[in-house]
Amino acid sequence: MRRLPDKAVPDRSVLQAVLDEGLVAHVAIVDDTGQPYAVPCAYSRDGDRLLLHGSNASRLFRTMAAGAPGGISWRPGKIKVTTGAPIFEG
Repeated sequence: MRRLPDKAVPDRSVLQAVLDEGLVAHVAIVDDTGQPYAVPCAYSRDGDRLLLHGSNASRLFRTMAAGAPGGISWRPGKIKVTTGAPIFEG
């Protein structure tokens, strides 16, 4: 975390507790034309994996499967996770 690193919470159990309280995450992705967009998705946590609900035929999941960069936010204003790396596995 580069900006406001003193606000980072390195404790994984705290992050997991926040995830367990929520139901909807906003998944942002950059499509193959360079257009960013975000979609609300129901989610659940399985250990260290975040499971997103949706159709594998959707533009969102097809773009994620292709390895596009993206990010996920939940409980806006509290915790946000972003990555320049692909967020889809398998």
